[in-house]
Amino acid sequence: MKHYLNRGVFCGCCVMLGLLLVGCPEVPEEPSAPEQVIYVNKAVGVSKGEQDGLSWATAFSTLQAGIDAAYEAGWDWEVWVAQGIYDEERVDESNTAGMVRLRNEIAVYGGFLGNEISMEARDWENNETVISGLNGRGAGLPAFHVVYGADNAVLDGFTVSGGAADHPDNGLYSRWGGGIGNRGVAPTYRNCIIRDNTAVSGGGMYNVNSYPIISNCTFIDNTAVYSSSMGNSNSTVYIQGCSFEGVATYSLGTELEVGSSDVYIRDSQIGGNDSELGDYSIYGYSSYVSVVNSVIRRNVYTYSAVYDFDNCVLLGLDGQGRHGDIRHIENSIIIGGSVGVLNSIQNSIVTGVDGSRRTVLSGTDVTATNCLLVGNRLVNTAAVVNVGGEDSVVSNNTIVANSSEDRGICFIGYEATPLYSNCIVWRNESDKSIIELSLDAAPTIAYSLI
Repeated sequence: MKHYLNRGVFCGCCVMLGLLLVGCPEVPEEPSAPEQVIYVNKAVGVSKGEQDGLSWATAFSTLQAGIDAAYEAGWDWEVWVAQGIYDEERVDESNTAGMVRLRNEIAVYGGFLGNEISMEARDWENNETVISGLNGRGAGLPAFHVVYGADNAVLDGFTVSGGAADHPDNGLYSRWGGGIGNRGVAPTYRNCIIRDNTAVSGGGMYNVNSYPIISNCTFIDNTAVYSSSMGNSNSTVYIQGCSFEGVATYSLGTELEVGSSDVYIRDSQIGGNDSELGDYSIYGYSSYVSVVNSVIRRNVYTYSAVYDFDNCVLLGLDGQGRHGDIRHIENSIIIGGSVGVLNSIQNSIVTGVDGSRRTVLSGTDVTATNCLLVGNRLVNTAAVVNVGGEDSVVSNNTIVANSSEDRGICFIGYEATPLYSNCIVWRNESDKSIIELSLDAAPTIAYSLI
């Protein structure tokens, strides 16, 4: 008698055999909240006695409690902060300034709704998380600094506002850094808005002996006597993707004050300082400033400071000051103002310089290559190009449609021996000759149309 195996049964057996051989597929686990996170939510619904910060349900209701708990737990812990305005009083025996104190190695992230289990779900742009200093010292008294930095700390996704560094003495907490103060530390600030803070200097931030990294931050409507947005002293500062627009009230007021520091600026916008008297984007002394891929909207002051600009738009630039210089400009557009004392410029356009005693390019032993100088209007003994020294080289430039009163378009200084090569100097107007020579000047002009 023959026996036949049902085809369906046979196929089922094969499937079972295959599963035994290769193993059953794993059932995906439910996602869980990450470990080593402390949670902060001002709107948490439990009493302080029940707050341990280990979940959103038992989150701390104040920032400092969460930051301190993460620090006690270990250097690799993070703090996640839900949206809201954190304006609690913060004064104690060790904190008379009313500030939020970051902790070494602790990263603090804002911009959560209060139920997320992954960093990717955070939306810091729409879930605004505000650290307010308006009541930092209690009784309606603002914090001297809203935030105080720490080594390798991170503050990411916050609005920092309401600080007032206006104490009459000159102590640590008194007169600088109304929004953020850094002293002897190397913190990182990302995705932050620093606004509506005041100080004598550094309304938004002040750095002393520090090494901060500041990226994708906005400094707006901060006020100070000297530096509205940021002040720097004996520091190395890295700025990327930021914008600065504040109000300084002193006659030498500025957005960024750079004193005895190195500041590296990239992909940023600086300017719009609507002070009554102050008119500088950057005020530098005894410093080095590098600016790349950025827009500078006002003057720079060069008192014993050195500036390099690459791939920038410079609006109303005035290289004012003494004992300092703009060392190099490359691949940039300069509209208005004047370059001032210069070492080298190449692949750039200068236009719209208009005024008294201004020069488009000037200096001793200058190198100017592949530039277009067009549409500049100078009066009162100002030349378009004023070079001196033995080693100045002006080559492959077009100098066209400029005008100068009481000075030649190109002025060559006392005993200077510059080289003009492969240049076009055309359709310019001057009360003097196009090339004006000072005493004993002896330029070399080659392969040029004048």
